[in-house]
Amino acid sequence: MSTSATQIEPVDSDVSNEIGAEETTGWSGLDWMLLSAVLLIALVVRLVYNHQLQASPFFSHPSIDAKLHVDWATAIAEGRSLFDGVYPRAPLYPWLLGILFSIIGVDYEVPRMLAAVMGAGSCGLLFAVAHRYFGRSVAALAGVLAATYWVLVFFDGELLVEPLSVFLNLLGLWLVVRVDRPGYFAWAFAGVCFGLSALNRPNVLLVVPVLACWPIVIYGLKQPKDWIARAATFGVACGLTILPVTIRNYVKGGEAVLIASNGGFNFYIGNNPQSDGLMALLPGVRPDWWGGMEDAAAIAQSNMGRQLSAGEVSRFYYRAGLRFMFDHPGQAIRLMLHKLRYFWNDVEVPNPYNLYFFTDKYTPIVRFLPVGFGMMVPFALIGVVLSGKRKLVGQFPLWGYGFAYMVGVVAFFVTSRFRLPIVPIVILYAAYGFVGLLRLMADRKWAASIGCVLMVGLAWPLLHTEDIAGLKDHAVSHCKVARALGEQKNFEAAEGACRTAIELEPELALAHEIMGELKLAQSNRRLGIRSLRRALELDANRPAYAMLAEALIATGRYAEAKRVYQDGIEALPGQIELRFRLAWLLATSTNARVRDGNAALKIAEEGLKSKADSVALLDAKAAALAELGRFDEAIEAANQALGLLGKSRNELSLRRAIGSRIRSYESGKPYRDH
Repeated sequence: MSTSATQIEPVDSDVSNEIGAEETTGWSGLDWMLLSAVLLIALVVRLVYNHQLQASPFFSHPSIDAKLHVDWATAIAEGRSLFDGVYPRAPLYPWLLGILFSIIGVDYEVPRMLAAVMGAGSCGLLFAVAHRYFGRSVAALAGVLAATYWVLVFFDGELLVEPLSVFLNLLGLWLVVRVDRPGYFAWAFAGVCFGLSALNRPNVLLVVPVLACWPIVIYGLKQPKDWIARAATFGVACGLTILPVTIRNYVKGGEAVLIASNGGFNFYIGNNPQSDGLMALLPGVRPDWWGGMEDAAAIAQSNMGRQLSAGEVSRFYYRAGLRFMFDHPGQAIRLMLHKLRYFWNDVEVPNPYNLYFFTDKYTPIVRFLPVGFGMMVPFALIGVVLSGKRKLVGQFPLWGYGFAYMVGVVAFFVTSRFRLPIVPIVILYAAYGFVGLLRLMADRKWAASIGCVLMVGLAWPLLHTEDIAGLKDHAVSHCKVARALGEQKNFEAAEGACRTAIELEPELALAHEIMGELKLAQSNRRLGIRSLRRALELDANRPAYAMLAEALIATGRYAEAKRVYQDGIEALPGQIELRFRLAWLLATSTNARVRDGNAALKIAEEGLKSKADSVALLDAKAAALAELGRFDEAIEAANQALGLLGKSRNELSLRRAIGSRIRSYESGKPYRDH
């Protein structure tokens, strides 16, 4: 008997039947019309949203993750390397954005338009998957829900990785479910899709072994050649897609890091004694992306007492997170349950922005897109129940993908954007549940209908436990607007937003810190210093020490600046920048009463223990040695700093400055920073 895929019977013939039990035979003209309508609705909604989004100060001034992506893409377009060693972040989206920038230049509108097209494509793929499993009616409803689901629309307008992840994951799922027994090409292409998705957001790798079990369901254990060959094709294709990045990391960074080195840091953010499982911030580190990663590495290196590679820093934080779990199992379990509850809650946890605040303020179209996560989950539960055991076996790729992805998010920390790739599966089952309920009522199956309605009623309060309305006036969001407007030199509007934040929350340290930034940017040092001092009084862990000290130095208050730096180092021991700045002040100040070469040398050397490749600390060490008259050692340290510099514009400027200082040391003169 032939063993071709077209003749082998699955272990349970009902499995293949149930996969598309409610699917109409083939696709009719009406199906294609419905798909076209879904694509059109999705595209129009997203284009209107993007047009309205231009009123936001963040449209052309991205921040945090979006800013990193733009900076990375700009470097790629200019032929520069933003990261010389191991990638700290998954690189796919910045690569694609960089290719686009190399063609059209740095642009903030075209990438969003392309994301809108990709988002519409995701709605089309969801229609196709739903049609495959549940037929035309469910496919149409699922497609329209995805096209108008406001959170998907929101993230399709951001310069973030999520739209690409959703598209790649749905494309991979469609390839493995579109026929009863996918061939090798479909499995290979699906593996490429999930490999690319991992290069965009690595936690999707948890889905790969789950989907690799799907051939077992189709062929059964009695046909090992068939399911092993297809699972292997899927896994190998995924691995080969990732392999070039792994090789690049090894060549550039000298260690085998699969994709990126920030996994351990993110794991510890969501699993430490101070974590709430929601905030993407580690205590004691700066809130910006670059500063946060640098401070996290410094903390790890300080704890280990030696310089660590990027992979070693990641492993340090993985171990720290696991140690927290083993040392405090009760707290760790409560934290995990807390994250699980928020994963299924209606609230959209902010990251990096408060979705409710910004859509309400800048994109009024969202007011006409009322369906939320908490509205869909109860109907998705009905959909799962109506599927029954036998149908759920055939739906394994859907709920298997959803479960694995949920584990990958809850294991770290929960935010709205991180759970976004599971939303299409929730939409699919919600559409099936809603249509199924209507069919039960049409067939007068009242007992089952009442049971489904009770299920919605019981689930609803469990999913709506937070005051979402209160998030719309969140003071932190006004602060973010103020900072963005300040960067655009719109100081009047920026101060207005900042004052609103202070009125809403008078003791919010961030608001006072940003007000200080705005005043200093307008050369109002008196009010700037006062606001920054107030911010640090309210929260000693704010990263305002350097700015405050620099403002004090600008007014000639060197002794006060010295104390501010010292307070900052005590409060934020991981911030190497503060050590450099204090060492620099003590070594180069024009005020003889402030200068202290021995103290400066000690501070610089302590900082170099945790960050031996710091150009700034080596420069400060050289200045301290020169202050002590040890000019040969100063020249050696300064040359070490030069050896670490590259050839970017900023580095060339610093190279010239250090070269000038070396000439001063060669003539027996210490450096004075005027």
